[in-house]
Amino acid sequence: MLYRLSLDPEQVYTCEAKSPLGRKPRSTLRANFSFIDPDSVQIASSSSKVNLCDNNNQVQVTCKISRDHVSPAPTFRFSVDGPRSQGPQPGTDSSDGNYYQSRFSLSPDVGGQYQVTCRVTNSVTNTWQDKSTQITFNKPPPGPPQITIGGQTYHGISPSNIVTMAEGYTGDVTCRVEGGYPGAHSTQLKCGQLENTGDGNTANVRFTTVTLTRDLDGTVCTCTSQHDSGCYNNRETRYTLNVLYAPEVIFTKSSPSTEFNKGDSLGLTCSAQGNPDPTSVTLTRERNGDIIKSVQSAELTHTLNSLDCLNTGVYVCSGQNSQGTTSEEISISVNCAQQFSPVFSPSPKVDGVLGETAEVDIEIYGFPEPSVTLQRILDNANLTSSSRHEVKYTSTVAPFGFVNVTISDLVKADYTNYTLTIDNGVGDALIFSFYLNEGEAH
Repeated sequence: MLYRLSLDPEQVYTCEAKSPLGRKPRSTLRANFSFIDPDSVQIASSSSKVNLCDNNNQVQVTCKISRDHVSPAPTFRFSVDGPRSQGPQPGTDSSDGNYYQSRFSLSPDVGGQYQVTCRVTNSVTNTWQDKSTQITFNKPPPGPPQITIGGQTYHGISPSNIVTMAEGYTGDVTCRVEGGYPGAHSTQLKCGQLENTGDGNTANVRFTTVTLTRDLDGTVCTCTSQHDSGCYNNRETRYTLNVLYAPEVIFTKSSPSTEFNKGDSLGLTCSAQGNPDPTSVTLTRERNGDIIKSVQSAELTHTLNSLDCLNTGVYVCSGQNSQGTTSEEISISVNCAQQFSPVFSPSPKVDGVLGETAEVDIEIYGFPEPSVTLQRILDNANLTSSSRHEVKYTSTVAPFGFVNVTISDLVKADYTNYTLTIDNGVGDALIFSFYLNEGEAH
């Protein structure tokens, strides 16, 4: 007789028959079946997210299968797919009354997304099942934020902690954090009143609408950033702005007045401040560019003793350094009677052609500006406001000026002697006499 049985593994089965003679032959069978049930592998990690900080970078991955779902005891192999991949390798096997299991330790030194796969294999049938789990390892960036100014990069805090820039710079200041997993975030750059926070690993400050000025000299700029690991200890870079600028000049005089009398004294003080320090301070007279005094320091003093008319004019104080030259001016006037210019020799005879125009020019100096009167000596007539006579004074470079006399449409009666009176109310008037002589037409 043949029976078809449903057999259980690891179970002993007995078949017994009875003969006509009463004998009972018996046969026993121990069944030992090999199988692995589908979707029966379980995998779990001690953490799905790990921060790669000191003493905190190991994750235990446990892979197990119930004894009811596999026979005989399987083998376990682990593989890792990620920034640091690993091929199949064994774990540490163990078992209890209910499960076969194996443990695998993952401790990478590179941040990233890792996938750990456990393969459970039935060695008899050579069939297997795979089960995977994802683990994220956050690793902070290796270095502090980097600051770039005008194409030059500053890494971390320099020994001097100083960044030198020239006044007027209108480019970008960029703060960026390199490396790490994932990238840094909430990167903030503060520079004086300028501030910007970037969503990612970069923040910019642009000196455009607000140019880099000397007021920012000594300002501390700070770049900070955050990282998901929570252990980014290099998250800050600080530096101090060293702003180079041309000298700022302060030019003063010992008296608040701008007008002086002959014989007075006047002290002039000129100081300059810049970055770097001024290399020289120079005092000049504007009208001829003569250097009155120059020093290789940041301050100059000079006294104008016994002022006279020729001291009238504009004085210029200049401070110079590697960033340029800056100047300030002071204008003074010294009261004095009008005089002929030292380089002018007036001629007592002026030629003029009938029907044409004759001109007389006289260079003088003095202060204040004078009034001018033209008289004909013959009849003592005042010709200053005559329709054919024009008399005017034109100031040039203080205290110098010109007196111009123009006589138009000459007639015979114009050939005579004249007196030109130049008077500014200080001292005696300046008198110039000339004779208009009839010249030949060309």
